[in-house]
Amino acid sequence: MVQGPSPELLESIRHPTSLDAHIASLKQLKNGLIGHDQRKELAIKRGVADILVPILTAPTKAAGKKRSTNGSLSGGPLQTAPPAWTAEYEVRLQATVILGILANGGSPFVQPLLAAGAGNALAQIVAEDEPPRLVTATLKALQHLARSAALINRLPFEPTALEEDLLPSLLKSALLNTACKEQQKLAADIIVHLADQDEVKDTLAKHLLETLARLLAASAIANRHVDYHRPLSSHLSPAPPNTTIPYILAAIIGITTGSIFRMQSFIHSSPIRDLFQTAWAESNPANSSLPQLHVPVYKTVSFSPAFPVLGSLPQEHERDSSYDGAQAGRDASYANAVIGWLIVLARSLSGRNRIAALLLLAQSRPESTHRHRERERQLATLAIPLAVQLIQGTTPEERTMAASLPTSDTESREVQGDACDALAILIEDSKILQNAAVEAGAIKRICPILKQSFDTITPARPMWVAHPPGPDEADLPESCKLGIRGLPAEIYHTMRMRASALQALAALASREDIHKKVIVEAGVVSCIIDSLKPFTPEVTAAIEGRSKPLQQFSTKDGNGPTVIQAACLAAKCISRSVSLLRTSLIDAGIAKPIFELLQHTKPEVQLAATDVCCNLLLDFSPMRDDLLAAGVIKTLTEHARQSEMGLRLASLWALKHLVQNSPKDVKIQCLDELGVGWLVGAIQGEQGSAVADPASFSMGGVSVAGGGFSTPNAAGEQVDLLNPNTNMDIDEQADEDEALDEGDEEEEDEDEDGEVMYDEAAGIHYQASQLRSTLHRSPDDAFVPSVPEFNSARYLASVREKEYNPVLQAKQDDIAVQEQALDFVRNLLHGEDCAFMFEHLLRAIGQDKLFSLLNDKLAPITAPSPLLFRGAPLPQPTKPLYQSTELILSTVHVLTHIANASPTHKQLLMAQKHLLAHWLPHFNHPDKRVRVISVWAVNSLTWVEDEGDRTTAQLRVKELRSCGIENAIRGLANDPELDVRERVKTAVRQMDGL
Repeated sequence: MVQGPSPELLESIRHPTSLDAHIASLKQLKNGLIGHDQRKELAIKRGVADILVPILTAPTKAAGKKRSTNGSLSGGPLQTAPPAWTAEYEVRLQATVILGILANGGSPFVQPLLAAGAGNALAQIVAEDEPPRLVTATLKALQHLARSAALINRLPFEPTALEEDLLPSLLKSALLNTACKEQQKLAADIIVHLADQDEVKDTLAKHLLETLARLLAASAIANRHVDYHRPLSSHLSPAPPNTTIPYILAAIIGITTGSIFRMQSFIHSSPIRDLFQTAWAESNPANSSLPQLHVPVYKTVSFSPAFPVLGSLPQEHERDSSYDGAQAGRDASYANAVIGWLIVLARSLSGRNRIAALLLLAQSRPESTHRHRERERQLATLAIPLAVQLIQGTTPEERTMAASLPTSDTESREVQGDACDALAILIEDSKILQNAAVEAGAIKRICPILKQSFDTITPARPMWVAHPPGPDEADLPESCKLGIRGLPAEIYHTMRMRASALQALAALASREDIHKKVIVEAGVVSCIIDSLKPFTPEVTAAIEGRSKPLQQFSTKDGNGPTVIQAACLAAKCISRSVSLLRTSLIDAGIAKPIFELLQHTKPEVQLAATDVCCNLLLDFSPMRDDLLAAGVIKTLTEHARQSEMGLRLASLWALKHLVQNSPKDVKIQCLDELGVGWLVGAIQGEQGSAVADPASFSMGGVSVAGGGFSTPNAAGEQVDLLNPNTNMDIDEQADEDEALDEGDEEEEDEDEDGEVMYDEAAGIHYQASQLRSTLHRSPDDAFVPSVPEFNSARYLASVREKEYNPVLQAKQDDIAVQEQALDFVRNLLHGEDCAFMFEHLLRAIGQDKLFSLLNDKLAPITAPSPLLFRGAPLPQPTKPLYQSTELILSTVHVLTHIANASPTHKQLLMAQKHLLAHWLPHFNHPDKRVRVISVWAVNSLTWVEDEGDRTTAQLRVKELRSCGIENAIRGLANDPELDVRERVKTAVRQMDGL
């Protein structure tokens, strides 16, 4: 039977007779606990945590001098030499080491250690000036505690340790301690495991991100990754050892993940910008670190004689208003330089160290990369093959070198999982990068990894079990009770690798049908279906410590939420293919597990399942009837009425697809379950707050894009300043053809929002319009943009405002709900029963109310005067203010379907004088989609159903002529868009024929 620490030993530690005896007792306890989980368990139950923590805190309370954030003592001058090592320090060292040993036991030890205050005690040790040996031991203990706490999504200390800047001070001091590279590694690794919640990431970014950037910049200069023309200034830190760089990269990734503002704060931090502030010559030494690319010259590709990403501005630019060279000053060149530097950094590392650089490269890749073909080809040629090779394990050279070195299976799985993560982020939304990954063999390497993750797992050693507490254990303090056990390490890493493989396959299958078919032919559809199954009750009970530990783990035992979300993403991407939707996916039985996930307890899993339903509920999906029979309407309508915005939007999107081309009874059931009153409220939105809130207006005379500001830009255009980008991760599909036309090259090159550009007047970036640019052109058709110098502080302020301003976020969410509600009405009217459903809507909502809702979306918005932003008055609007482009587009779609109803309904629409007057300005809308659908609506209004309708059609044409719409139609005859011109020809022919 396993014997824990004896009461006599614990008593000798609690009440030592001398320092030497105290040290001897602590060493005896330490030697008995190392590598023995059962003894650790017994030690915790006997209160060892409560005995050790006071040993750490007693000297701190007596000293009274705390280290300031710059390393000095708040009560005296900067101490240049560490204090001499004494027996008291040895006692504290042994206690710290024992706490680290207990923390290394895994997640069950987190709860008792935190209850005893071990996390805060370790963080406060460095509030004193301590010897490096003790600081290093403290960092090791914190590292073990942070790793174990991360497994159960806990912080290893109370939030006050962050709020009082104790822990950031410790980590910053350790990072800057170039004399001890071990402390740098430990501090960076602690940051990685702490950065799990956004609040913690924000705090770490505030205190530590610039320090990490400074270390990385110093390494870039020391290794000549960039050509630094300035003398080394005092603000640059000494370069850390190359072995520390991967840890620093991982810390930066942990802090910046999940936030555009935090990533941009790193990219535009002073140390990183200082690297590229000097004039870059074409003969940059960093260019020699990369092979020169011989890329065919396309109309959208330009490159300098050397390697452009680290050189000066390209010699030739893409000639349209979305070119980000129109950004101020050297901003475009700076973005290229950062990407090129990260490519150089990734190629200079090897193995799993290279993955950290690739992950940082992937996250810092601008959203506009897919419109810069040269940059895409650089990544496709120099970065994507590295990630694919790492998925296989290592590069060929590294396999030869590491043949004699032992490598654990866990470490190999971690490398493959991280490589899949890096690849998925790199190729996201880029057709060229996805093709490059497939050509490099990504699919044939990832699919076997996914299959292997379903092999039966036997834990290397049975984990101890926290037996149900008996009568004598129920009254024990929390510091003597073991916590949640969690998954065994082998199963945890397998689950993580499975999720990473699924995310990589989803990224590969997001665009091309041929990629989807290759993935299906690899035989992983069954793996995706198995990944949709949650943990069984038996596994959940074992994880929570309510039953015996897991002895084996198979595919039937289920998956955690992270794996389920990744599987839903893969299923969503594959289900975009009609042929696979009607064959492989229906054969695999995807409908049943997806519907069951709609009832999952976690909202994020419900959201992922709803995203898949958006494709499974389309009119050509064979799974629609099965989901209807299972009761999907009731489930989706309940989710749509919930307060969680992501789930509400996704449910509305799925319902929008469900009612398209459905029988009348299904449409009526969806409307009744959703509630007419709720639908009217969703369409109406927060109109009152929109008028009162300055963040709701646009002064561009075109539209308010999601609650952003607008003002004349540097080119003289009226544009939105805080143009929101509501990227719902679900499929928008108005009809079958639009949803499946993913290979259209022309559609890929077009972007309604354009590139991010800079506005000097407001000190903010905006997204340039693709249409009707007012940039001046020289006689040789070259752009001559007049742009001010880039201001990184203003840019970061605008990004922060957009990301953290709750008013703007609420406004964006409200507009997104309005758009989906209008699209739901549009699809209700779609089909042969359009007239019947419109009559039903008129009875349910009311004629006046329905047209009033549509009129409000097209009418100008009345702005209060004066408008204020951050206390400063904004320029007064010189043109009418309108709703966002997406709301206007959805509203005109509804008008088009009303125009497709019966002649009586057409006449009813023509009787809405105010609506027609407010519709008229949108025939000249900058967005071509609005102009096209507006002309379509006129085509439907002037269409003659039969000879009996000819007289009323003539009256409709006269009404269109009197309200000015006919002149607006004829004025579009020379529109720059071919689609508009063709629709205009039809409209003019029909009007002239009457």
